[in-house]
Amino acid sequence: MIEFKNVSASYDGELAVLNDVSFTVNNGDFVAFVGTNGAGKSTLINLIMRLYSPDSGSILYNGRPAQELEICSYRQRISTVFQSYRLFAATLAENVLADTYTDSERKRVLDALHRAGFDGRLAAMKEGIHTPLTREFDEGGTCLSGGEAQKVAVARAIAADRDIIIMDEPSASLDPTAEYELNRQIADLARDKTVIFISHRLSSTRH
Repeated sequence: MIEFKNVSASYDGELAVLNDVSFTVNNGDFVAFVGTNGAGKSTLINLIMRLYSPDSGSILYNGRPAQELEICSYRQRISTVFQSYRLFAATLAENVLADTYTDSERKRVLDALHRAGFDGRLAAMKEGIHTPLTREFDEGGTCLSGGEAQKVAVARAIAADRDIIIMDEPSASLDPTAEYELNRQIADLARDKTVIFISHRLSSTRH
């Protein structure tokens, strides 16, 4: 459970991004935050992830102040797809895992890519999940489109299998068909996870 109690936050100490915000996200909830650009949606994520501290108020995780918890252990409970995600100069499988790959991880990687809607692109890759991404270290590496890269970022969050999944505009680079499929998969994930979905488009959250 994540609870905000009268949280206010700013980046320059003067202009408030969030002002006296209170809400509770219970375990197993599927919550959507919708608002215009600059409304403070991404700030919520930064605060939950403890990338920033609130100016006032408190943030609780399962009833305990988040600031009192060991930060690495706390963050290992949360998967996040940021708007500013990155792909690494590594194989597709290593990008999904954000770690080294062994054959024992094959099913987890393929399942995450399937849930993220990457099956069609994967089928066109001769080396499959062992395909190197980017050409930073390999001239034969594969460069993905914005939408394809975003699906890999979503697969990374799914493969981590954390209690809480936060998705910040996960369909921003996707076409309408891919967005619909991704939203369907997110709804399926929500059956046994706590999901926080951030968007500036109400149509993306109607499901």
